[in-house]
Amino acid sequence: MDTSALISAKDYYPPDNFSSFWEYLHKMNLDNRLIILKKVKEELAVGNDYLSNTFFQEKIITNEEDQETIENLKIIVNKLEEDNKAGFQKWLNGADPYIVAYAYGLKKQFGDGVILLTGEEEKGDIIKIPFVCRKFGIQFGKIPKLITEEKINFSID
Repeated sequence: MDTSALISAKDYYPPDNFSSFWEYLHKMNLDNRLIILKKVKEELAVGNDYLSNTFFQEKIITNEEDQETIENLKIIVNKLEEDNKAGFQKWLNGADPYIVAYAYGLKKQFGDGVILLTGEEEKGDIIKIPFVCRKFGIQFGKIPKLITEEKINFSID
């Protein structure tokens, strides 16, 4: 799960109003069905809101610097470097390359059932998560895709 997906989720599904949704994300994380990388936590730690203060309590945080992810990162970076697209150097800073490399490893292991959640929009050939996912055959989507795939229902009490 990308940092931008969590920020979008917080904006569109405020934790005070959609607590069952956030509890569901927590359960998915504990079941190893929603992977949160250490670098995502670090990016969100700079704020002072639900995501920086409460969300990460009792969550499983995955260290993305394992050997397989680093090898996948090298493959991805080398291929993107060859393409020489706009935004490459900027994309290298932050969690995004690690998120894609980790998802790529999961895709190799589990196939097409892996979906990288992001809040990013495709912007042509500019290097963003959607562009890189397409290039490496990784499914991606926004929070509504998760809600649809998981058949999450919201109810008014």
